[in-house]
Amino acid sequence: MNNSRTKEELNFLKELAVSNAIEFERFFSISIGAVGKIVYNPQFTVLYCSEGVLNLIGIQATDQTKWNMDSDKYIYEEDREYVYQEVGKYVNKKQPFSLKYRLKTVTGETVWIQAIGIFLDELYQEQYPIMYIAYTDITSIVKANEFLEQQVQRYEIFTKFVQECFFDYELASSELRCYGDANKEAKESYDVWQLNKKQILTVFQNNDESIDTDIQLTMIDGSLRWYYFRAKGIYDSYHHLVRIVGTMKDIQQEKEREFKRIEYEEKLKNKAHYDHMTGLLNRFSCESIVNQVLNDHIENITGVI
Repeated sequence: MNNSRTKEELNFLKELAVSNAIEFERFFSISIGAVGKIVYNPQFTVLYCSEGVLNLIGIQATDQTKWNMDSDKYIYEEDREYVYQEVGKYVNKKQPFSLKYRLKTVTGETVWIQAIGIFLDELYQEQYPIMYIAYTDITSIVKANEFLEQQVQRYEIFTKFVQECFFDYELASSELRCYGDANKEAKESYDVWQLNKKQILTVFQNNDESIDTDIQLTMIDGSLRWYYFRAKGIYDSYHHLVRIVGTMKDIQQEKEREFKRIEYEEKLKNKAHYDHMTGLLNRFSCESIVNQVLNDHIENITGVI
């Protein structure tokens, strides 16, 4: 039996392999959306890319742009070296890699993408490795994270001015986040909140799911300390309570000053109404009581002087 292949058979097999590769690329593009076959060289030469990739950078899909494009000029300038170095770590590894970086559209806008790729057993011009990369637009996620980070910074600035700690408690997961002027203060507030969680939640529920009051809490060392709480509930579309957000402030010093003020006022009151030698009501207090009795027309009153 002759195992040799005729020239026609070899050409047929070659065309079949090319056809299957193209079909695979088409299927890959449909299933993922934005995918490219990229050369790992300084230009990141594009051998193939789906319309999803072109849409990311705002290019109209034509055969010329699909098959003759260097993608390095669409990578954000400050990210080019990072992308080249990070991808290069996986050239000799047959495992997927993932990284986040920015693309620059034809209109000058910035798009954040998550790139997941893997190198193939192929070389471009018998020199440069080839890889498949799937792209996902994560611009909205990045912006949302930036917004949240800015919110955290705002909380920290607010706490610095008002000397309060902001907290965010999620009921389903029992996750608590505290934002304070310093990490130490936030950590202390977190520990106190967790230690007294049952008491705080009880006060919250007993006040129509809101707090605007002083609460005496137990500290880690067992001592008691006063905190001022303000909090409201956040509800889902079914009006189920899902989060509690608010502020807490250490008011122990204010409470101590208040207690001293009340004590001082009581002493002044005693001095005004009692004789300091005998401890009995003085003339002013006696006259006030007699006048009050007379004004109220109270009968059967006996007084001893």
